[in-house]
Order: sequence, then C-alpha cells, then structure tokens
Amino acid sequence: MPNQKMIQKPTTSYKGADILVVDDIPANLELLSEMLKAEGYKVRPVTGGAMALKAAKSLPPDLILLDILMPDMNGHEVCNRLKDDDVLKDIPIIFLSALTELEDKVRGLRGGGNDYITKPFQAEEVLARVDVHLKLRRQQKELKTENHLLKEKQPLRIKQDGLLATLSLREREILHWVREGKRNSEIAQILNISAHTVRHHLESVFGKLGVETRTAAIVILGDSVI
Repeated sequence: MPNQKMIQKPTTSYKGADILVVDDIPANLELLSEMLKAEGYKVRPVTGGAMALKAAKSLPPDLILLDILMPDMNGHEVCNRLKDDDVLKDIPIIFLSALTELEDKVRGLRGGGNDYITKPFQAEEVLARVDVHLKLRRQQKELKTENHLLKEKQPLRIKQDGLLATLSLREREILHWVREGKRNSEIAQILNISAHTVRHHLESVFGKLGVETRTAAIVILGDSVI
C-alpha cells in the first residue's frame, strides 16, 4: 500500500475558549459545533445575525465564525455592527461562505473580517484557522494589558526620576550601595570616605525624598536607575 500523507490537526492550546458560531443552516451549525467541541472549545451556535449580536453583547466570545449569506441580516452587516461596538470590535471574525469569488472575500476582509473559510468545511482547515486567530487574539490582549500597565506606571516613574534629579552624584552613589545592602561602614570603605560623611549624605537623601529610613528610600525609588 502506498504511503499516504497524513494531515495533522493543530495542537490547540486554547481549550475552553468561547466560540460563537453563526449560520442559518442547522446542519452547518451541528457540523461546526461537533468539530470544535471535540477539541475542547466552548461553542455557542446561533441561527441568525440578530441573535449573534445579542449573544455577543450578552457575553463577548473569544472568536466568531460568521456565515455571510443569511436571510435576516447578512454576515457583512453583522460584522459592521460588531466593529462599531467598542467592547466587541476586537473580537476576531472568520467568515463562512460558499462564495468563492475573490471580490466577495476582499469585501469581507475589508469590512473587518480576519479570515475566510469556504464551504464545504474541512475540519483541518477550520481548526487550524481557529487556533491561529485565538493565538493572535491572546497576544493582542497581552500586549494591551502590558501597555495599560506601562501607562499606569508612567506617572510614578516621572515622580521617581524627579526625585532622583534632586540628588547629587555622591548621594546617588551612596544610595546605590544602600540598595545593594551595604552598611554605612562598608559604603565608606568602598567610596574611600568616612562613615560620618556617609551618614551625613544619607540624612540629606532622606530629607530630599521625604523618608526616614534606608528601606523607605529604596522603596520610593522602586526600580529606577540610580
């Protein structure tokens, strides 16, 4: 028997992801639901555009598989309404359609769709595209969270930098060794100055930073480069 090339399913790392499947043909919904549930996804099937919008607003899914040719509201209109909603606009949308013309695909992608699957469905293709867009969506969320945290930290960093600017070079040197856990006598030896001078500079640092202890000085400056 000749060797056959086996098409392997993607190894999904997003089990439990919530996928909204929209198609007016029950047989298509059943087929897609079985494919996705077998891979551990949570599937919410709906048979029309209006129902899809209601379901998405009620509980935003991680991804939407959206049929284009539907009687009550076509997929393009559903996509437009989702993209107009600030809460739902970033949810990835994969269009489903029997249409094969390039113009139809381009229209869907320009309208905000992320990808396109042509009927009849092939399990390997459906699962691969779903996996890719869930991965991209997770990366997008992580990047958004990181940017939000950076914005939150920015005012603190500006304050820290402002405090550092009030310190002299010698005071920064001493504070650096304080952060490294060195005692006054050790700092004096490293910098070749007296312990009394170290104490004097630390008192000045505490006054400028508005603190009373070495630990407080380190905490208020956080991870700023001294």
